[in-house]
Amino acid sequence: MEEDIKNDEKISLGEAFRREREKREITVEDIAKKLSVSPEHIRAIEDECFSFFSAFVYAKGLARRYAATFEFDEELCVKEFDRAWNARARSTEHRPVSQLLKKKSAREYITPQIVLFFAGILCATALILYFANSTFITIRTPSFTLDEPREDTLTAESVLTIRGTADSHIELTLNKQPVYIDASGKFSRTIVLQRGINTLTLEGKNSFGRTAVIQRRVVSE
Repeated sequence: MEEDIKNDEKISLGEAFRREREKREITVEDIAKKLSVSPEHIRAIEDECFSFFSAFVYAKGLARRYAATFEFDEELCVKEFDRAWNARARSTEHRPVSQLLKKKSAREYITPQIVLFFAGILCATALILYFANSTFITIRTPSFTLDEPREDTLTAESVLTIRGTADSHIELTLNKQPVYIDASGKFSRTIVLQRGINTLTLEGKNSFGRTAVIQRRVVSE
């Protein structure tokens, strides 16, 4: 392997280490344990990823120890390491591994531009929903039901209670008199009947002026 490093078509020092390790059927984990370093340090030496190391002296010392493990010429390997370090490390920004492994916090991703973007989306969505709801209410007739009394009811009583359900946003009147709609959408009103035929007119009106009418006839004996 030392001859490969010296000749014209030489391989890198890291590749020489890798080939010798694989030739001897030694795993990265095995050599890392022998040299008391992590497997990532061994891979960094073999790949000549010098930005992984926090200091030149440490990386150079590891390269020397790696060479000694395979009984390579330590001085030749150190010179080759210096050459490779100067050729590669100086051409790129050298940062400690602690910085390379540092992850951005979630707060760093939240920029004013992102906040404004999502705020704009929320506002646009709110406006669309508001106009869609207003349009729906405008084109829809008021919705309500009259559950009691039934059509053509005959009664001997002089008073009658009407009951039903209605949308909470409409105005409801019975024979022009207002009818209260509770929070659950139910309403009731007691009226005095005249003897004979009584016509009950229940009218609902929404805020856009659309109306609907339900009529009942009640006969009081």
